[in-house]
Amino acid sequence: MSERVDGPESTTVTENQEQLQELLRDLFQFGAEDLDFGIYRILNQRRDIIEDFIEKDLLDTVHDALGQIVEQERQELEQELNEVREEVEGLLGEDAFDGDDISEQYRDTPVAEDYIEVKEQLERLEVAEETEPGIFNDLYRFFSRFYDRGDFHVKRRFSSQDSKYMVPYNGEEVFFHWANRNQYYVKTSEHFTAYRFDTHSYSVNTVSNTPPMP
Repeated sequence: MSERVDGPESTTVTENQEQLQELLRDLFQFGAEDLDFGIYRILNQRRDIIEDFIEKDLLDTVHDALGQIVEQERQELEQELNEVREEVEGLLGEDAFDGDDISEQYRDTPVAEDYIEVKEQLERLEVAEETEPGIFNDLYRFFSRFYDRGDFHVKRRFSSQDSKYMVPYNGEEVFFHWANRNQYYVKTSEHFTAYRFDTHSYSVNTVSNTPPMP
C-alpha cells in the first residue's frame, strides 16, 4: 500500500481514528481508575493491554486488512493484464511489445489500448482515499449505537421516513418487544464475587468483599 501523504484525507483519517479511540477508552472505563471492585478491577489490571490494542493492534489490523484488499486487487489486475497481453500477441504478434510496453506503431489499436488501460490501473493501484477514514467512522458508529454515558443499550435510530424497528413478529395476536430485548446484564456484587485470570507469568485472583444485596 502506498504511503499516505499528509493532507485533507490524512486529517480525516486522524480525526475518525481518534474519535473511535476515545469512544473505546470510554467504553472500557478508562475514566474509572479509582474504582477497585468487580469488573472495574479487571479493567484496571488489563488497562495497559487494552491501551496497546486501542493505540496499536486496532490500527495494525485495519492497515493489514487494507493491504490485503490492495494485494487481492493487484493479483486480479495482473491476471487480467496477462490475459490482455496474450490477446494482443495473438492479434498483432510478439513484436507488438517493447518489453512490457506496447510498441509505438500499435498504440492506437483497440486491443493495445485495453492493455495500456489495465497496465495503468495496476501502476496506480492503491486504496481509495475515503476507504480508511470510512472504516474508522463505521466502527465508531457501530459501537456508539450500543453505548452511552457508561451504559450499554440500543439507541433508537430515526430515518428520514421515521421508520420503526424491525420486530421478529410471527403472527401472534399479542407480542411484547422492547429496544434492548435479548440483552442481559448481571450484578457483579451478587454473582461474580471472585475472578481469576493469567497475565504474563502471574495468576491473579480477586475476591470482592462487597456483601451481597438482599
